[in-house]
Amino acid sequence: VSVLNQKTIRNSFEIEGIGLHSGKPVKIKVCPSEPNTGIIFKRIDLKNNNYIIPNIFNVA
Repeated sequence: VSVLNQKTIRNSFEIEGIGLHSGKPVKIKVCPSEPNTGIIFKRIDLKNNNYIIPNIFNVA
């Protein structure tokens, strides 16, 4: 990732809503990240293999 193109958020925030495919209540928390880490999703309902790194192969 180019240093010139990096941006992050200053503070964490949460969003609640209804899951697109499940129809169940969902909540996400978005947190600032360290430089050069990119975007990483962490599922808190799983203990192992709970990090998801977005890429074109994970898009359905």
